[in-house]
Amino acid sequence: MLTQALSQERILVSPQGEIIPLAKDQSAYRTALEKSSSPNVNCENYGTFGYPPYLFPPVLPEPPVDITGYPLSHKQVLAILFVPPSNGTLDSIYWLIMPSYLGEVHTIPMTIRIFRATIDAKKGFGTVINNNFLPWGYFINTNDIDQGITGYHDEATNPQWICTNQDSTWDPLGEELWGYGGFYIPMRMDAGIHIHGIDFYDIFGEDPILKKDDPIFICFRNEGQHVDDYTQALLFGYPYSSDFSKPWKVWKFFEHEQSFRPRGWVAMNSGSPNIWYTMKLNYPPPTIVPLPEVIQSGTKEGEEIKLNLMKFCKPEYLDSVGIDNIWLDYQFDYNPPDSVQPVVVGDTMLQVILPPQESATKVKLHFRAIDSTGYALYAFDVNFRVFGLVQNGYRADTSCTFDWVNTSVYGEELSYDKLFLRPGYFGFPLDDGTAGPIDIGFTFTFFGTPVRYAWIGVNGGLAFSDSPLDTQHLNGVSAFVNWIIPNSQVQPTGMSKNFVAPLWADMHMLSMWFNCDSGRIYYAYEPNRFIVEWFELTNYLNDTDCVSNYQVIIDQNDTSITFQYKNIGFSGLERISTIGFEADTTKWFSLCDRGTPESTRPRNNSAVKFKFVTPVDVKEDNPKIPTAYLLEQNYPNPFNSTTSIRYHIPKAGWVTLKIYNALGDEIATLVNRYESPGIKSCQWDAKDIGSGIYIYRMVAGSYNETRKMALIK
Repeated sequence: MLTQALSQERILVSPQGEIIPLAKDQSAYRTALEKSSSPNVNCENYGTFGYPPYLFPPVLPEPPVDITGYPLSHKQVLAILFVPPSNGTLDSIYWLIMPSYLGEVHTIPMTIRIFRATIDAKKGFGTVINNNFLPWGYFINTNDIDQGITGYHDEATNPQWICTNQDSTWDPLGEELWGYGGFYIPMRMDAGIHIHGIDFYDIFGEDPILKKDDPIFICFRNEGQHVDDYTQALLFGYPYSSDFSKPWKVWKFFEHEQSFRPRGWVAMNSGSPNIWYTMKLNYPPPTIVPLPEVIQSGTKEGEEIKLNLMKFCKPEYLDSVGIDNIWLDYQFDYNPPDSVQPVVVGDTMLQVILPPQESATKVKLHFRAIDSTGYALYAFDVNFRVFGLVQNGYRADTSCTFDWVNTSVYGEELSYDKLFLRPGYFGFPLDDGTAGPIDIGFTFTFFGTPVRYAWIGVNGGLAFSDSPLDTQHLNGVSAFVNWIIPNSQVQPTGMSKNFVAPLWADMHMLSMWFNCDSGRIYYAYEPNRFIVEWFELTNYLNDTDCVSNYQVIIDQNDTSITFQYKNIGFSGLERISTIGFEADTTKWFSLCDRGTPESTRPRNNSAVKFKFVTPVDVKEDNPKIPTAYLLEQNYPNPFNSTTSIRYHIPKAGWVTLKIYNALGDEIATLVNRYESPGIKSCQWDAKDIGSGIYIYRMVAGSYNETRKMALIK
């Protein structure tokens, strides 16, 4: 009875293998049209798979970008490889037709067939002749009056497989599941984009049976002849970057040989057509939580790291899809990696909770659901850096006043002839050049070190030195585009020392295609202040984006560094830039790394000010540096009104010390700040608090400790 009910689970499946559940009476077509977010993991609904939901339906962007069509001439076959995520039956398929050339009206004679695939990720895959094509082979068909070959084994007049690759010794198509000889469907093309579909049960009264992880090919063939031969951009899809994982998803059969590829079956690394298919599942498979929803908390210091990893309908269904064990591997900074098994939350969610980490800690996570052999059936990676407004002695004020300095009015323009390149680096100074040394007019203290000279880089950053002879290069081979904070300063690929980056990316002072006027860099002096401005430079993302305007202010009055953003452009610089500063690999502040966290991305007419923090209100009881974190028992205990608490800090970082009542309600915060190493003490004055048992808790990095104390009045 249970199996019968489960057999009605329906899912919509994309070419990327993503799953969208369908309710019993829910239209797959309408769901595909309306779906605009990540796959649904609600087990109350019925299931599906399909093209990435955010790409369906294909709303043409303005101007059209990142779309492609898959043309089929006469007798060409387009085959798409899918891997069913569970046992079940094939319910229906949907695909999209591109507009015809110039909008003419055509009806294309097409046939559709579905086969089991003899290709999968565990088999040999052949030799790639280039990054886009992998030849495979064909059969002889003397009944074909054109080229005398075919891609279908049932049409072969000679059963001998002809391979076109030294490793491709077998037919990629196995048992035919549906279409037997080709199901005919006329496809109309005109000026619009149209959706077509097939419901298998409506046509034949039965659905093709699919097996979990047993791949299938859905094949489309143009049955037109030479006399009416015209190219049809058949299926609407999206390209993606080169994918060297195997097997590739898109295959095509060509009757005619070309100079860059042979005839016959060819695997193509060229994106993925927009095809969806629905299934009725014997067992609903688990669903990976979409990456944007994995991290529930923990990106801010002091927060426990809570991760939702996988949704499933019932625990026993994990066994039905071959999952033997589930692990989350994690690593904090360069500490030894460790692993933990998720726990079930709310019956249907696998979750992991890790201890909170201090500001700027880099967190690396790898999720894997493995079978009995150790093969990863499901896997993904998540990496992020814990954010805090205090890092390594500096505090960021993100609410400071935006007060633009017009350096272009009274400052000095950095002339092109002052720019130079790193020795041995061949490029253009207007692209990757550095200018300096420039005396900033005063001695500035940067992470406790006095500096006097600035070196200004085209790519949106500067560096300090204490001597005009200590040349800093703000470029280097091609590695500078990968500079993050913190980063190695080993030359020639490492970043410069004393590096300051208000918006570090691949910038150009001169538009590569002369789309706009040249950018400029200005610097100016005020009493005890030095200002550098990058004005209307273009960038590698978009050569027409020449409106960015930002500056950095070095202020001796309060030893602060301020980043100001008048305009960050329109091409997404805030998502690809490095923002922060670094003296060396132990002294640095990372505000935003490639758009993460989103809350600290620069915005137009905004500013952020960094000031060095001096810890206060905490008594240094012992100058000796402890070797481990420790929260001591308060003294006296029991106490009347006032008690002291000592704690040990082995390394600098953010520390919180809070008081809670017996119900878990927060009563007081004694410490919530960046602390230097040492043995500290603080006092709690509870004169306005009633008698009772209280709990105090200290959190510092991965250290988390609680103790009890008694207040008696």
